Amino acid sequence: MGSKTAGNVDACVARATSPSAQPPLLFLSMDHVQAIDAALAALGPFGEVRLIKNAGKLRFIQTVRSESLSRGE
Repeated sequence: MGSKTAGNVDACVARATSPSAQPPLLFLSMDHVQAIDAALAALGPFGEVRLIKNAGKLRFIQTVRSESLSRGE
């Protein structure tokens, strides 16, 4: 995960845990946020993280790893 992405996640986690900040998260728990962060970190330079919602709840985190076929990337 790049430093820009890590900074964004850190900012989101700080907002989620700060009592005086914005309203609390409505759908994600801190466990969800940490699991999403771990999935993003495990992907490498290319890939996708998909959140699967079923019956009104986050049920799965699906990762898709991609590899570049271009030289020099």
